[in-house]
Amino acid sequence: MQFAVETWAPEYGVAADGAQLAESELAVDAAIENALADWAPITPLSAGAQRVLFVDGVRRIEARVWITAADATRIGVCASVAAGSVMCTPGGAVVSEVIVSRGLFAQENETTSPIVTRYGTYEFFPVPGDSPEELYLGVHNQMTNVEAVVAAAHNAELVVFDGPLRGRHDALAVGYVK
Repeated sequence: MQFAVETWAPEYGVAADGAQLAESELAVDAAIENALADWAPITPLSAGAQRVLFVDGVRRIEARVWITAADATRIGVCASVAAGSVMCTPGGAVVSEVIVSRGLFAQENETTSPIVTRYGTYEFFPVPGDSPEELYLGVHNQMTNVEAVVAAAHNAELVVFDGPLRGRHDALAVGYVK
């Protein structure tokens, strides 16, 4: 497989137009659940779970690459994803698991293979197309998979994922979207 790393830094991303950055004009009703004067901490009715696992992940596009195959030259991204967990018990909180994964995300062809560097290997993860949305969704899906592996490695009474539960099927899990 032949590839070239694009020199434009990935953190610059794609240009955004002013419409995407405009301030929202939607009204917010902060008193939809309670009057603002009545907001206060809520004490749970029971002792609740004794072992609560908090799981969070992160992703970073490290490089855009151009992959040359016999039929065409296609774009892909090299990215790192990681997930970790903290187990909270009545005795304290402990970082319990951390997993880091590197990947090459690109549309599959006959020559696509992992990229091996002296700093690590970017395993190949095929995505359905080479649009930016499909590439970034592939990276996001891999982060979700790594989060699920981290969560499954522990015996918790409740698992709290940072983000929606999409793609996770643990009956003891909740998603926290902030």
